[in-house]
Amino acid sequence: MTTRPTQILVMGVWRNVKTKGALNMANTPKNPGSEVGNRGGIYQEIGPRGGKIDNYVTVSDGRRLPPTSESGHTWKPVHVTPDSPDHGRRK
Repeated sequence: MTTRPTQILVMGVWRNVKTKGALNMANTPKNPGSEVGNRGGIYQEIGPRGGKIDNYVTVSDGRRLPPTSESGHTWKPVHVTPDSPDHGRRK
């Protein structure tokens, strides 16, 4: 399996991210409304049978994932941001 860079729009700037193998064990889908803890970053919407939906969100550490576009969909991490000394704290 090869990795290929994909460009996604993050806060008005196009970024290159790896879509395959970017994360190992933490690459499991998360339900909308679940907290990401210190795994903030870019998440992609996934359909009920595992298909990728062209919908991305950026979630900060310690925040909850937003609702998906349809019931039964989940969020899958694409790129996790590095930890910072104050990760997971709300200001």
